[in-house]
Amino acid sequence: MSRSARDLLVRGIAAAKDKAADEARFYLEWVLRIDADPQQQVQARLWLSRIEDVPQKKRKQLETALAIDPWNPEVRRELAILDGRLNPEEVIDPNKPLPTPTDGQTSAKAQRFTCPRCSGNMTFIAGDNVLRCAYCGYEQHPRDVALPHQPLRERDFTVAMATIEGHVQPVGTQTLACRGCGASFLLPRDVLSLTCSYCGSSHVIELRDTRRLVPPEGIIPFAVPLGVARQAMRTWFRRKKLKGVKMTPIRGMYWPAWTFDLGGEIRWWVSVEGERKQIAHQIYEDDILVPASRKLPEDLALGTLLHYRLSAIVPYDEGYLADWPAEVYEISVSDASLVARRIALNKFRQDMQRHLERMSHNVLSLDTSEMIVESFKLVLLPLWVAHYRYNETDYIIAVNGQTEKVQAQEPVRGLRRLLGSLWET
Repeated sequence: MSRSARDLLVRGIAAAKDKAADEARFYLEWVLRIDADPQQQVQARLWLSRIEDVPQKKRKQLETALAIDPWNPEVRRELAILDGRLNPEEVIDPNKPLPTPTDGQTSAKAQRFTCPRCSGNMTFIAGDNVLRCAYCGYEQHPRDVALPHQPLRERDFTVAMATIEGHVQPVGTQTLACRGCGASFLLPRDVLSLTCSYCGSSHVIELRDTRRLVPPEGIIPFAVPLGVARQAMRTWFRRKKLKGVKMTPIRGMYWPAWTFDLGGEIRWWVSVEGERKQIAHQIYEDDILVPASRKLPEDLALGTLLHYRLSAIVPYDEGYLADWPAEVYEISVSDASLVARRIALNKFRQDMQRHLERMSHNVLSLDTSEMIVESFKLVLLPLWVAHYRYNETDYIIAVNGQTEKVQAQEPVRGLRRLLGSLWET
């Protein structure tokens, strides 16, 4: 780092913070004329953009800075504000504690799905991909009855991290009045849809009217009917030779998950015949799935996510949730992004290990500071869930509602149980 450039940069930033634009411009432009390193140039252009009043000049400084450091979060955030994708009033101060959301009640609106012919209740039918009237059998595709939907899109991770949206989970409760019979319900924070216990009307919470909630961008519709899911569980029990199992009723639900797109690069240092050498590896990981709920144990959740075919994701609309419960996420975007980075890094380590097996290189260290999360979205995934009891212990079993793949906690039996008891004593 150039000391003279650093001194000029410090003076320029101080003047910019004091609203002395002319003085700030003098020092910051000098930084760009001397032997400043790339990061000093980025900071100089970032602060020059902040004292510019003309949007075109502001954009030129930011885009030049981004060309030097494509992953700089401050520059990307400033461009998002300039583009209108980020409201500056919603930007949080990273040096202050996050504001605590009020744990209160909000009034939620919901859409009721009724048959256009007989006004009967419409239910989404797994496997048939239609809404069907329980009385006259009339059928409609969900998109024919749902509210207007937006095309499937990714959300800017940098923008989300600049606001409270990316750091907190939904809080509080919601009240919902049934449009069929007028009964009111108190909904916990993890409920996204509801079937009225009195008249059987199906409702879905309209997330755009529920504050501090990231709405789903996509959904994989249920394709596995209840009978098929039940048979898949029975087959799994037979294969595992579990007899005398007692199982709770199987529940079908939409399970929330985050997908992340990662880019940038990982730098690693290796020793080649005693010489230290740096290698840069470009990273692009598309749609890394991370659980957005803690209802399933992490190993079971991650194993379940492996078997969804993401090519089947369609834009979210409320019709797919008619008469199906859906869980609201409870893991924030920021927390889930750390898991996504860990998954990407583990994959890189495996690829690197195979590469090093063919070469006489020894890894010295890794630098992941340039690996960034570019975008994300929330998706809802179909899942059948039940609990079963074996030898007085409860376990979870789940069936992928798209592929029939079974994931379950397995009892510890035989020698493993004996060794475990000896270890405990």
